[in-house]
Amino acid sequence: MGVLRAGCVALGLAVLAMPIPAQTADTSATEVVTVNISDLQMLDDLARTLHVEVGQIPVMVQVSIQLAARVCDVSVKWLRKNALGEPLNCDATTILPAFRTAVAEQLLAE
Repeated sequence: MGVLRAGCVALGLAVLAMPIPAQTADTSATEVVTVNISDLQMLDDLARTLHVEVGQIPVMVQVSIQLAARVCDVSVKWLRKNALGEPLNCDATTILPAFRTAVAEQLLAE
């Protein structure tokens, strides 16, 4: 049993020591997308929910690429592909709770 346990420990240490390839790193957590809010109904809904005037709601909000993909109803791949060297951006088609929170945070930061 001692030899088997020692072998398993050595194998486990070898696996832990293996380098992780750079291409497996998830950079999407740090990617930021500017989401445009141009729909008047969305602006009105956000203002009502956040208890502010419509004019106080920012028409552009920066959020993570995952959240942007969800509120713009596109894929993360589509956002990256269509940036073509430009800053990532898209137009909101829906308001999600996490997006509402991002808008509120931006309001507080101003």
